[in-house]
Amino acid sequence: LAIISANTEVIEMLEGENEWTQSIRHQTTRLSELVQRLLKLAKMEDEVRQEMVITEFNISDAVIDVAEPFITLAKSKNKDLELDVSEGLMFKGDEAQIRELTSILTENAVKYAEENTTIKLSLKRQGKETRLSVFNKGEPIAEESLPKLFDRFYREDSSRTRETGGSGIGLSIAKAIVTSHKGEITAKNTDGGILFTAMLIKGKAGKDNKAESKKQDKKK
Repeated sequence: LAIISANTEVIEMLEGENEWTQSIRHQTTRLSELVQRLLKLAKMEDEVRQEMVITEFNISDAVIDVAEPFITLAKSKNKDLELDVSEGLMFKGDEAQIRELTSILTENAVKYAEENTTIKLSLKRQGKETRLSVFNKGEPIAEESLPKLFDRFYREDSSRTRETGGSGIGLSIAKAIVTSHKGEITAKNTDGGILFTAMLIKGKAGKDNKAESKKQDKKK
């Protein structure tokens, strides 16, 4: 892909830019992003060998830090993004992964929300669990398709996917992140839109991986 991109630039310097070189550059950029997401997904799904960086961090600050820039993006698309984040929530897990989870769910909502509607992101503590949820108004999804949204490469055949494109990988990565934190992620139609909810269990991330490693050591 890098060679194709470089060769295209050389052609443009020699012959000038045209619709064909523009198309090549667009497709190589799209495929490069797809490859990077595939690599990330493969790494996250490899639970046994995966090395998570487990720390206790302020998940409230992390979620706000990631989500706030999307407020401007939403406004540029005639949408609003509201954050309802409980202050000072501490969480034990991989902070980088939780930030990626927040980014995926927020970007997804901004992409698919109808214009002149409000996207709502919420972070709350619910018993021993931390609940991250994102809601956006938009075209409902067939009930039988909801669980499939988290399957790799799945894209529902609807006007929303045809208009916005996408690779069908983002939500798979989100599921891998939540699974690595021993949680559960769901999607449901409600209030004229769709609600994604990630339930994360505080302090459970990585424990099963460590236990598996000990079992492997004993076998050796």
